[in-house]
Amino acid sequence: MKVSTQIFLAFLIVLTLSTVDTISNYLLSLKVEQNINFLNNSQDIMRNSTRLHKSIIEMQNSLRGFLLTGDNDFLENYNEGLHNLDPLFREQEKRVESNKAQLSVLKSIEELHTKWIAYADLLIVAKKKTMERGSSVTYNDLFENILKEKVGKNLNDSITKKFMDFDRKEYGLRKIHRENLITSIKKTHSISFFLLF
Repeated sequence: MKVSTQIFLAFLIVLTLSTVDTISNYLLSLKVEQNINFLNNSQDIMRNSTRLHKSIIEMQNSLRGFLLTGDNDFLENYNEGLHNLDPLFREQEKRVESNKAQLSVLKSIEELHTKWIAYADLLIVAKKKTMERGSSVTYNDLFENILKEKVGKNLNDSITKKFMDFDRKEYGLRKIHRENLITSIKKTHSISFFLLF
């Protein structure tokens, strides 16, 4: 075999190895990028989940404050929550729309919260009527039939459990993608190291 042929073959082998290295690194970098994008989106999902849960808890606390004191100032956070929660739910739905299990849990949280709002509105109206008229018949009836039955508490507890379930599932998905990210990076290093020698 001629020297020029040997040089050409050596150059071809080096070029092939370089191409394989470049393609492998490119494909692995796509996986890394995909996992990083998932983790960033997951972080936003968790942040939004915390904001949703915090707003719901603030509404619950506002209701309690109003029912205990009759002071309408407590209803400011309640009304603010009514205004702000719908956009937060819509934003969260967009973020988890590709995950049917997460979307289902989110929808059940929203449904429970809607039931809680109906319950809370009933108590607010009754309390206001009691304060205006001085009669507490309606409010006392509601107290006997709803508050003592722990309707609100049961709804609040269910909402909290659903949020815990939602967050637990999201953390599970994050763990899988974090492990995939680490694996992709290790593969990239291994392939590059192997092709280097």
